Amino acid sequence: LCAAAEVHVATSRFQAAVRASGAAAELYREHGGSADVVRALLLGVQASSGLGRHQEAWRLASEASELAAEAGDPAAEAAARAALEGIGQGDSGDGGPRQQQLASKTDDGQLVLSQGIGGGVEA
Repeated sequence: LCAAAEVHVATSRFQAAVRASGAAAELYREHGGSADVVRALLLGVQASSGLGRHQEAWRLASEASELAAEAGDPAAEAAARAALEGIGQGDSGDGGPRQQQLASKTDDGQLVLSQGIGGGVEA
């Protein structure tokens, strides 16, 4: 479900991404680890921001930050904190789209944030 949400965000199908990331977060809450829940929540942040639902994005990012802190996961906490900072920056003021941050997970379990078409930043 997170992979589907990533594809939906990348193709600007934000409503579908909201549904997929929400379903993934619920599934991971029941059967996964905190890093997986945080990843799903951060995808929800991206999708909500893409729809202009910045309060929802802030709520999801705050939840991700709290969960990561409770789990003692510094990488996930940094990714959630970066998402909160991104929401706080708003748009560029020129009416252009906000830069999207994409969260993905490496093979060793680290969360990586990518911005636009540039390189990833490990969080």
